[in-house]
Amino acid sequence: MQKHILLLFLITLLITSCSTNGESVKNPVYAAEEEATLADSNNTFAFNILPLLTENGDGNVFFSPYSISSAIGMLYNGAENTSKAEIGQVFHWDLLTDEEFNKGQKYLYQALNSRENITLMTGNSIWINDKKYISINEDYLLENKEVFDAKSETLDLTRQEGINTINQWIANQTNNKITQVLSQPYTADNPMLLVNAIYFFGGWMHEFSESETRSDTFHGTSGDKNVQMMHQRERFSYLKTDEYELAILPYKEYEAKMMILLPTENSFDDFVDTMNYETYTNITSTSLKNEDVILTFPKFSLEYGVESLTQALIELGMPTAFNASEADFSGISDDALDYQLRISDVLHKAVIDVDEKGTEAAAVTVVEMETTSAEPTEPIRFTVDRPFVFFIVDQKTDVLLFVGVVRNI
Repeated sequence: MQKHILLLFLITLLITSCSTNGESVKNPVYAAEEEATLADSNNTFAFNILPLLTENGDGNVFFSPYSISSAIGMLYNGAENTSKAEIGQVFHWDLLTDEEFNKGQKYLYQALNSRENITLMTGNSIWINDKKYISINEDYLLENKEVFDAKSETLDLTRQEGINTINQWIANQTNNKITQVLSQPYTADNPMLLVNAIYFFGGWMHEFSESETRSDTFHGTSGDKNVQMMHQRERFSYLKTDEYELAILPYKEYEAKMMILLPTENSFDDFVDTMNYETYTNITSTSLKNEDVILTFPKFSLEYGVESLTQALIELGMPTAFNASEADFSGISDDALDYQLRISDVLHKAVIDVDEKGTEAAAVTVVEMETTSAEPTEPIRFTVDRPFVFFIVDQKTDVLLFVGVVRNI
């Protein structure tokens, strides 16, 4: 009889407030070295999975690499042997000891939940099916509570009432931004759900004036469309190359920022297809000038998912975790091998709204760049009226929280 784990990543949701009783099995010491390594691992994974999400079709893509990494991180603490090795390679944790991994993850979690001028909250939870056939190791739950602050709760996942409880919890944590992710009850073959979420709201350091917003044309890959375009003239960190234009829009008090990349006309697909982590690090390490910019930027809302990431994760190199006869999650349950505990699916949902006041999304990462420049004789016009790429980065940790590819609005 096969047993399955369903991993659910929910962006703009789940803020953990409950705690479990009992002594923690570890007390990680904060370490900047592990934090920096995990930030780099998260960002590398983001660009490894990006082409797999964009290769099928020409629609928009929006996801949170940090949310995915956190949810799989909870699973990683229960993986053994080949399952653990493959997950470690895909998420670039394989050179870390278990202690280093957990120290860094705890540091990141607490760092991201300590912002003052923007709202950035992440949460993790483990929902245990009380109709399951296997027992869940208490040490596994305690370790994820200690490292990821993951609440654990037992309920009947075979009844609609149990599903409704999780959906209501999601709605409460997202201010009703997302009201339903799960629809049908599971069976006793599904012993648990692992859920990670990240919610972000950041007001722009320089707000757009609503009186300056007006209808204009966005030249998407599916055709032209009239959209609401925001306008402002301000000093922004800016760069123009032969391949793209880049502007940095800071959120309040520079705790986060949005990087907007506008590839040159007719080069969008090639740019996205060839973009990787090396490209990103080259861009972020480039010295930008603080320019006088006339910015035209669309108001937009994106909803991505509920999408399955299973095939993408298998292609990246972790098939064993999904294989009933080979998966090893004996750190989660002593019955794991006897009952062939494995992942049955990995789901991801992301939502973002951008308007004159700021950005509301599932997660946010902000990186602040200090630049100097000479005063330009004429303002630069940066008009985002065609497909673009954007990133939301956390300033303190350099964690890439959101990645967006916008082809149509």
